[in-house]
Amino acid sequence: GAGLPARGDLTPNMSVFFGRGCPYRCRFCARSYHTVRHKSVEHVTEEIRALRDRFGVRAFHFYDELVVFSRDLTLNLCEKMSGLGVYWDCQGRVNLVDRELMAIMKASGCYSIGFGFESGNDRMLQAMGKRTTRRQNMAILRAAREVGLHLKIQLMCGYPGETEQTMKDTVSM
Repeated sequence: GAGLPARGDLTPNMSVFFGRGCPYRCRFCARSYHTVRHKSVEHVTEEIRALRDRFGVRAFHFYDELVVFSRDLTLNLCEKMSGLGVYWDCQGRVNLVDRELMAIMKASGCYSIGFGFESGNDRMLQAMGKRTTRRQNMAILRAAREVGLHLKIQLMCGYPGETEQTMKDTVSM
């Protein structure tokens, strides 16, 4: 199962930023920047190392809108995080992550990843400008369960055009 580490393993914890921005333009998003800027993997992992060594921080939450936006960059981050002996979590997108990448992330200390599923109905996802599908959402749910990675799923209800049936599609995921 996708069990979380023991509470004591996740404290003390701290939020850090790898970067900011998101290249996607979901219609509901209030973000004013649509490009991604990030620190180097070496820079952010040195920050994490210093916080671990100086203050005993054992878990890190990447507070970015989207950490997993490039497979190569994520693999590099996982490689550097692996040697730090800390836990971490972040935000991704279902169209950018697969079972293999989640397994690598978990092995590097990632215990949880958030996804904005928003809806379980393709018509609603299209209306929102998500550029993702129910099928992708379901595939990520299965893959995360197989890997044992905890998911934080963000859902939205009441978007213009929402109906009782589209809500049922979301609840049935």
